[in-house]
Amino acid sequence: MSLRKTPRYTLLTVGYAALIQASCLAALLLRFEGAVPARFWSGYLQIAPIFTVLSLLGFYLAGLYDGLWRYASTVTLFQVFKGVTLSTIMLAIVMLFTPREVLPHSLVLLVGLVELVVVGGVRFAWRLSRDRLLDTAPRRAVRALVVGADHTGVHLIQEMRRGGGPERLTPIGFIDDEARLTGHLVEGVRAGSRWW
Repeated sequence: MSLRKTPRYTLLTVGYAALIQASCLAALLLRFEGAVPARFWSGYLQIAPIFTVLSLLGFYLAGLYDGLWRYASTVTLFQVFKGVTLSTIMLAIVMLFTPREVLPHSLVLLVGLVELVVVGGVRFAWRLSRDRLLDTAPRRAVRALVVGADHTGVHLIQEMRRGGGPERLTPIGFIDDEARLTGHLVEGVRAGSRWW
């Protein structure tokens, strides 16, 4: 890790630690429908620091510190799944080696599911906001048809959506000679064999 990346790693560590703790607390509250017994609160406080450190290690090993949030994709989804799986395994190990039952065993799976939704949701919400899909339309949008509903066409649509500035291309459809694509949505845009 270079010194140049230190502020980013620090910010990610604080953010991930907050998400881990929020997930654990949400799972605990869900498990007991808001009425958590006092012994489980003390158990949570007992294992929270070690669980957080081990989960952050799992996130690091899964590659969640290296990806750019703006380009979240299916690869990122697998990284999140891998990181959450490692985090869940860490929680199970911590609970296995505690001398008494500090938390219910059912919480292991529940924490993993909540973590998956929270961490994955935050990553993809960031991407959506950065891709301006949640923003208002630009002042002037030029409607465009894309020729070819293949990988290149899909990439072109994604780049059109990322484009900024006062004038932007707005994809309205694909033109493709493959009959099997006609009428289907590709990247949220309808494909057809002709548009006239």
